[in-house]
Amino acid sequence: LVNEISNISNKKTKTIISADHGLVNISAKSRHHLNYSDDLQVFGDQRSVYINGSKESVLEAFSQIPGVLLEQHELSYLLGEPTNEFLKSIYPDFCFLVEDKNIVYPKHLSAQLRGYHGGLSREEIKIPIIEMSNY
Repeated sequence: LVNEISNISNKKTKTIISADHGLVNISAKSRHHLNYSDDLQVFGDQRSVYINGSKESVLEAFSQIPGVLLEQHELSYLLGEPTNEFLKSIYPDFCFLVEDKNIVYPKHLSAQLRGYHGGLSREEIKIPIIEMSNY
């Protein structure tokens, strides 16, 4: 595909392909499937998981997952206070930050991907760039 893009034009061109972050492989033993009752709503990324529900249910569901649970008042330091009714309606009760080199699979996600993003490892914060020139 990169060669096709480069050969599309007969003009002297430079092609740059980039991404907003890198990816990292996560070993199978560090992929955690969440088991939780229907009273919890789990959404967001597999490494920064937003949750609505009771604290007791959240603690039970995430008890075996390495990471840190942030409560809503702590989230406001990172996300700011919601400034209107719409933002209040989507503001989560909790956020679970999964420890680096681990991911979770909420019930609604099942894809076994080759690479994951969302962490702060050295591999992931490097921005991949491919540059080609037909000069």
